[in-house]
Amino acid sequence: MNSSDIQPIPLEQLEQGVFPIVAVGGDARWHPVGTAFVIAVSEPKTALLLTAAHNLEYILQKIDAPHTQHHPTVAPDFRAERPSWIDLSHTHPYVVVRNGTSIALAEMVRSWCMVDFDVALMLVKIRPDDDADFPYRLALDSRPIKEGTAIMAVGCPSMIRDFTANYDTEDFLAELGIRLQTRVGRVIEVCPQGVSNKRWPGFLVDTLFDFGMSGGPVIDLSGAVPLVRGIVCFDMSEELEDGTKVAGTQGFASMLWLAMTIETQLTLVGEDGSLLVSENSRLLDIVRHGGVDDHGRAHEHVRVQQTASGLTCSWVSIGSEP
Repeated sequence: MNSSDIQPIPLEQLEQGVFPIVAVGGDARWHPVGTAFVIAVSEPKTALLLTAAHNLEYILQKIDAPHTQHHPTVAPDFRAERPSWIDLSHTHPYVVVRNGTSIALAEMVRSWCMVDFDVALMLVKIRPDDDADFPYRLALDSRPIKEGTAIMAVGCPSMIRDFTANYDTEDFLAELGIRLQTRVGRVIEVCPQGVSNKRWPGFLVDTLFDFGMSGGPVIDLSGAVPLVRGIVCFDMSEELEDGTKVAGTQGFASMLWLAMTIETQLTLVGEDGSLLVSENSRLLDIVRHGGVDDHGRAHEHVRVQQTASGLTCSWVSIGSEP
């Protein structure tokens, strides 16, 4: 089975809900980063997107402030604590939004990360005078996925073909080659404790993930309605647990429900002006009030506890499946 055999979501909808992430550095240079996908639209030009946390860490560590990174030999006690959000000094992250022939840059105005689970949430906005908006959000199913499930991973491979700069005249040109890459396969192993050095709940699929697909959706093809079940994390072709070096055979995806534990600084107001979700609530609370279309009803199943050793999260099955 390959990506030409089945297209569960029309291509035009995927193009309106799955976007490449780019970062513009302080030197005006453009950098390809990864992929993100829309899960909620609060206003036509404002949206929440899910992605992989390592995409945002890459922007910070490799583009914005590489001088702050420690050497691998530095003892853990002397390393800075990993932040729950990414603050940038000189870099502007964007997602490239396409509505038909219209293209616009939606700037990231805030982000929230669960670095230990490699999931992140981005709040992005399109400028009011740009001829583009967010007409589509992807439907989710946050339940843990089962082995054998047919899936399709979607992402945006490296897209910046050329960049030229004249700093004297302040003329800059970035040439983009934007396309969606799809990979179709099956879940071959569910990994509640992770795999290799990815020590969080996820699953392995029998297809590779190309560079740039990180943060994209992993879509369940087995049901009547295509639903996102995971987030593209890493290609595992070169790092199987037994040490075998295999080219292009496996990818690792993060469980979707982990992202539901992200704590945000967002509020949600009802049509009558009543406060539905208060500041410092979790993504779970936005799901509960319908801001995110989650067929898995994560707000009924995900348990989050603060312990002396840190945050613990678990999925608890209650009653029949939705």
